[in-house]
Amino acid sequence: MIGLDIRVEKSTGFLDLVKGTSLETALARVVKRVAHETEIRMAVYPPQGPWNTPGPYPKRWYQRHVGPRWARKDGTVGGKNTSEMLQKNWQTRISGKLTRDVVNETPYAALVQSADEQASFHREHGWQTDEMVAEDITDNVVDRVLREELVKEFG
Repeated sequence: MIGLDIRVEKSTGFLDLVKGTSLETALARVVKRVAHETEIRMAVYPPQGPWNTPGPYPKRWYQRHVGPRWARKDGTVGGKNTSEMLQKNWQTRISGKLTRDVVNETPYAALVQSADEQASFHREHGWQTDEMVAEDITDNVVDRVLREELVKEFG
């Protein structure tokens, strides 16, 4: 399994101060929206390449959402239906009012998208990692969503 935590961190009683207030409500919406955006971005596949393209014998390729395929001498195509649909298995779990976990339980997810475990093949073919998405979300989404929700809540 691979996952990312989206949370408002505790800091010297801050969460106790905002508990039950409209600020807590706004922060909960921020966490929900950021988690949703993270889920969407983690589900993005890189562009297909020659490794996904059929060809004549002895060509082998990977057909997305299906599994490995290979051309046979007689012109037919062999293959195995092994895909567990990584892209479609991203989900957000609520683990607290100000916490969401974005996870994928596909057995091979970490080999494809974990910065710590990604196979070199997937890195070479442009698969983004959890760290890349987290950095992009932090740099380009959190502040914008926070501002939007605070304006919505407080005008």
